[in-house]
Amino acid sequence: MAGAVAVGMALGAGGFAIAATVPGNAGWHHRPSLEHIQRFVVVALDSVGATTAQEGKIHDIVAATFADMGDHAKDRDALRGRVLGLLRAPTIDRAAAEAMRVEQITALDTRSKKIVGAVLDAAEQLTPEQRAKLADRAEQIAQHGPMGALWGGRPGGMGGRWHGPMDGEHGAADIPDLGPDNVPDRG
Repeated sequence: MAGAVAVGMALGAGGFAIAATVPGNAGWHHRPSLEHIQRFVVVALDSVGATTAQEGKIHDIVAATFADMGDHAKDRDALRGRVLGLLRAPTIDRAAAEAMRVEQITALDTRSKKIVGAVLDAAEQLTPEQRAKLADRAEQIAQHGPMGALWGGRPGGMGGRWHGPMDGEHGAADIPDLGPDNVPDRG
């Protein structure tokens, strides 16, 4: 089962790849750079003790997939224009809206298949033990959030007061608590 979870999370690059290519891209105004994704992959591979050969093969897979996915900024801009045109029209064209929805789902499905293929190709480069370690790390991140897992923060990651390495000496312990019961008077 850990191998199956690892396949779904392999290297975590799938999430970045989706964010990089989905129209509207989950809040990304620009897709992340290949360098950013590769740095994320290095951290993931280092955490499971990947060899230089494994890293090289996986970096090639990530780079090829990144190039294949392309930048869809023009597509997003065109889609936004089409949607706004539908909303500005004197009558609602449900057939046109449905056609756009189907078009976007089809494009998403195509990109999703590419991403899943790349994730599986990358996962095949790792040993079962490495995939299990990666799955354990993914589970830890899912439970505590990416920053919570790294810095000992509460579930959800960055919210709230920092704990751990940031405490004291100009860290979070030196900042007054501004929780809901201790909001400074702005009057």
